[in-house]
Amino acid sequence: MLPALSMSTAARRIAVQARCLASLSASARVPIIPGATKTAAACIIANEVLTGKVHDVNTHKLASFCFDNGISLSRVEIVPDVESDIIRSVQTLSANYDLVFTSGGIGPTHDDITYQSIAKAFGLKLEHNAEIIKLMEAHYAKRNMQLTEPIKRMALLPTPAKLLKTDGLWVPLVVVAGNVYILPGVPMLFSKMLDAAQPLLATAHKFTRRILYTSLFESQIANAMTQATIDIPSVSIGSYPRFNDDHVRVMISFEGSNEADVLRCVEAIQAQIQGFDSESACRAASEARRQAKQKPLSD
Repeated sequence: MLPALSMSTAARRIAVQARCLASLSASARVPIIPGATKTAAACIIANEVLTGKVHDVNTHKLASFCFDNGISLSRVEIVPDVESDIIRSVQTLSANYDLVFTSGGIGPTHDDITYQSIAKAFGLKLEHNAEIIKLMEAHYAKRNMQLTEPIKRMALLPTPAKLLKTDGLWVPLVVVAGNVYILPGVPMLFSKMLDAAQPLLATAHKFTRRILYTSLFESQIANAMTQATIDIPSVSIGSYPRFNDDHVRVMISFEGSNEADVLRCVEAIQAQIQGFDSESACRAASEARRQAKQKPLSD
């Protein structure tokens, strides 16, 4: 559950508007705080995800991106293409997390309402951006296409905002309220634009992940895992069982912000759970044990 907000909605809007204006003169780089982990949240705006028409691959991309760049993705919300839901989500997430990423709803059709909803959420104007329209004109002229009103609608942006460019694309990554990054829902564009923003978002903080594989059942390694979390609480240990595979029954992950702690945790538990660094090594050892049991005793 999110912590209760101490400010009223109106007061929060004023504070966020001030932060948004201040961000225009500040660097786009997220400030690095020694020893601190940046938190992030995502607002996936998509009826098609909620109704099961498409797979939400953007959340997986964002989760991998955040982990690789030392950012803790702590919450993901999926909301319909409904203005009030979008407003409520981005306001709450912006107030509670260092970074907020939205996905979807910035196209040319009637249900693409992300820009207008986020503008309302933070008390911003909605204006055509002349620079983006010029880029649109050049892009569509190469394809012998007219710049229609539905196309120009995609340049109707929350204002003021910071625009981050991606090579080869006219669509900008729009940043408002100092920490809300508005991305498209098309996976290829989402991924490309997120990667392009990496130098601005990466922190000095890094996470370490190690993986072990075992042929033991999850219940057989539970006690060892529990003790390891008590002994080294800074490391997050997760177990993921496999079914219909007698040689690799569980994958165990070890994650933390201190590499030495992660390695120490792996070393402490590896022998107890008969863990191997690779699936192939685990499979080979399991098969060797199976064959040894079946080998007849010599006379």
